[in-house]
Amino acid sequence: MKQNIDSKGRAVRTVIGLLVLAASVYYRNWWGGALGLFMAAEGILGWCAVKQFMRK
Repeated sequence: MKQNIDSKGRAVRTVIGLLVLAASVYYRNWWGGALGLFMAAEGILGWCAVKQFMRK
């Protein structure tokens, strides 16, 4: 899996993902938890599935 997110994008996705995950725990919303976990994982791994599939 080749990284397709730059370092600034990785940091932003990780921080926002963790914030969304924390808010979902506080409000007990599993949809937000799934979204936050997905965003944080993208930031940590540096790979975005949507970017990968949108390229030719």
